[in-house]
Amino acid sequence: IDLNNPRESTFDESFGISEKFRQQKKRTLRPQSRSFGNVFIYVEGTYFIQGHPSAGLEDIYNIYVSSGVEEIQRRVEGLFFVYIHDRDKHHHFLLNNRYQLTHLYYTTVGGQLIFSDRLQSVLSVMPSVSPHFPSIANFLANGFNVSDQTQVADVKKLLPTYRIEVKGKGFELHHFWPEQITFERKPFKNL
Repeated sequence: IDLNNPRESTFDESFGISEKFRQQKKRTLRPQSRSFGNVFIYVEGTYFIQGHPSAGLEDIYNIYVSSGVEEIQRRVEGLFFVYIHDRDKHHHFLLNNRYQLTHLYYTTVGGQLIFSDRLQSVLSVMPSVSPHFPSIANFLANGFNVSDQTQVADVKKLLPTYRIEVKGKGFELHHFWPEQITFERKPFKNL
């Protein structure tokens, strides 16, 4: 996605999606994409919409048009990610599900936002690659990273329940979680 001129952005379906993601749990996941006038929607993975178990791209489009991208994150469930390009508004959205079936990596190179579920694809367009030593140390100590930082400098993961929005120049990262979690402490008895 061209961050300086979002109107001129292109989406290459073959670049960002690995065969591993398509064949999770021994079933082939076919990406779906369709243009609805000036709104292009791409969905990778399996999903359903609350109250509509056989939902399709038209349902995602209708939710987007009537209620916005936040409502898609609230109502669409499953193991997926969604890319939406609204050509009229020159907006781009990349939404991750809340379960993180796969990682979505992203970086900026020469004013372009590059994203893929394959780290190798992102690294292939970077002019130079250097390690991010704090993430490497965290991974070696814990066996995993909890943050969005990868072991490669300037490459991040789109964490579950997050979305990237490109509006105008640059991009913003937004967090979404529809449920409010509260903890109530009960008094102890007979201690």
